[in-house]
Amino acid sequence: MFDIADIPMSGVSEEEKRTLAMRQHTNSGVKDKQEHYDCNRDVNKAMHPQALHPFLPNIDVFAKHNHYNNIHGLFKLIALSPKLPEDTLVNIHNFNVSDKKYNRAILSMDGKLCWVKHIESALVVNTGDALDFLTGKYYKGTIHGIVQPPQDQQQYTHPGVFYFTMPNDNDNLIPMCRSPLLQRVGINPCYEDRVQEETINDVLVEHWI
Repeated sequence: MFDIADIPMSGVSEEEKRTLAMRQHTNSGVKDKQEHYDCNRDVNKAMHPQALHPFLPNIDVFAKHNHYNNIHGLFKLIALSPKLPEDTLVNIHNFNVSDKKYNRAILSMDGKLCWVKHIESALVVNTGDALDFLTGKYYKGTIHGIVQPPQDQQQYTHPGVFYFTMPNDNDNLIPMCRSPLLQRVGINPCYEDRVQEETINDVLVEHWI
């Protein structure tokens, strides 16, 4: 997958990149070395670089493998932890509801950015706002950042392949108050400091993410 992920970066002309609105960070007009190519989990939903077309079936298999074999297992474990039915999170993350969403270093508890070490065939799992909200901050969203690699690695290309999953657009980001665990430890209504004038029932996924 890393070879396929490199195709939009190294196998596509600058003109085609502009046509497809591929993202490259800039600062005062100076291009950063980081590029993004976003691909919806429904690979047929948008245009792709011509060089990527032969590999769309591979990307489709990769997305489904991550969603059903990796993410579903994690969701079931997370739901069981606060003593909820194991399909609670699975049911609000429907692969076939494509909506408009797309397919490093992390901040540790002491406020310092720590390197994420590469481990062969391992996954790095970041939790985001949605799980933070749904569990009333029991599972806190990961604060992460993009930083320069160590000096002795800066001459190398560092490809990354990421799979993002979000709740369905029409679901509310309401803490799962029926959880016996959350009822016992308490729920931090994290909406108050982040959504100033909205009520909890008004915070739909499509409005927040």
